[in-house]
Amino acid sequence: MRYLKKDGEIAILDGSNSTTYRRELIRNRVSKEDGFGILWIEKILSIDEIVSSHLASVKLSPDFSSEDDFRQRILHYQNNYDTVREEEGSYIKLIGTSVDNIHLHGITGFLRTKISSFVMNIHTSPRTIYLVRAGESEYIARGLIGGDSGLTPEGIEFAKSLGEFFINDKSGFSNVTSSQGLVVWSSTMKSALQTAEYIKTKIRTVEWRALREIESGVCDGLTYDQIKVRYPKEYQARQQDKLTYRYPRGESYFDVITRLEPLIFEMERATHPLLIIGHLAVLRCVLAYLLDIPVEEVPFRKIEMNTLIRLDPQAYGCKERSILITGNNSVEEEEDEGL
Repeated sequence: MRYLKKDGEIAILDGSNSTTYRRELIRNRVSKEDGFGILWIEKILSIDEIVSSHLASVKLSPDFSSEDDFRQRILHYQNNYDTVREEEGSYIKLIGTSVDNIHLHGITGFLRTKISSFVMNIHTSPRTIYLVRAGESEYIARGLIGGDSGLTPEGIEFAKSLGEFFINDKSGFSNVTSSQGLVVWSSTMKSALQTAEYIKTKIRTVEWRALREIESGVCDGLTYDQIKVRYPKEYQARQQDKLTYRYPRGESYFDVITRLEPLIFEMERATHPLLIIGHLAVLRCVLAYLLDIPVEEVPFRKIEMNTLIRLDPQAYGCKERSILITGNNSVEEEEDEGL
């Protein structure tokens, strides 16, 4: 409650709350606060479905002690369980292991609708997400921000090596099989599209404007030294608060996060191995979502050039690994942190 009263918009009460009585206690407490509401999310599974689909992931939980204890807990809840009823308020019920059987009740307003849409898109099937920055562009090589330039010879070399890696990798880092194939999501900027051209194991390429680099507005095509001279107040404002700073006629990190929302929904739906080819600022935001990085740390997250990041979503987080594809990852970027 303190979190919601201070600056939070949504709080998740993670617990079984498996009886009408326990949920009534929560409803009574929330009803004392002005403007607060509840949305119940209920997952209904048979015992066999729970054991077969959840046992492996539950073992990652700090609460897990043994399989026997896990089964005893299931039996306890089976004997002391009341499903959510309409008179208890708004709810989302997911029945079975698929997302095809979903019941909604009392879903009105922006937040409830948005949450419902998100829940209907997520799944627990194993999948791998790869993130990679587009190969070195002419602007990056010259220390300029913004623009829409093509790849340098070094960038082309990296793109070719990346494509060959997905074909020839024997280390197990790439788990793309001929039966699965690789879905590629690319920024619509030239450097990303040129990088995607060399991925021969892909099923298809989807171009996303949402994956374009942060818009630098009037600073487009300048180095940071030039910005410091021409726009000293803007330079200082960005130095003081890189997260909320918005380039004149451009974007802030918060703007990038907002435009990525449709992409995040689609990413949660994805079942094929997915390769996302983007740029520094935008990939920082995607990585922050997957790894639950605090928003204030997003503008400073390192994402190296020429490096492929592999992410495997799991029940209690996301496993991250990376591998250097070619050359080195020490391409000079102003302030060592780029955009």
